[in-house]
Amino acid sequence: LAMCLEETYHVLTASSGEEALQILESQPVAAVLTDYNLLGPLRGDAFLYVLHEHFPKLKVAVITGDPSIQFETLKAKGVGGIIYKGETEDLVTACRKTIQQLLGQSQTTECSPCCGDTGNF
Repeated sequence: LAMCLEETYHVLTASSGEEALQILESQPVAAVLTDYNLLGPLRGDAFLYVLHEHFPKLKVAVITGDPSIQFETLKAKGVGGIIYKGETEDLVTACRKTIQQLLGQSQTTECSPCCGDTGNF
């Protein structure tokens, strides 16, 4: 996924929530695209809570394979988009649309959309 998105964005990757926080504290990042089920102790709701508390203006989108996770619930934690794995759109296309939306070209929607500057993502 990162390699596909690097065609358009400068992508920074992290293997855990803790590593992601270190990146966010060390350099400017335009948005975060994260799997809801990150590895490590800081994952899911806990990771989203920390992002929202420490980086309240940061644009965040979540990828999940769990259809029971509702966008409205995540929206309250500062999430601007949610991408469900296994939908008709392929994951890369859905992520690109969501990134475009988060970076400023449309309003928040439950699935997909995004575009804008090519800052760190």
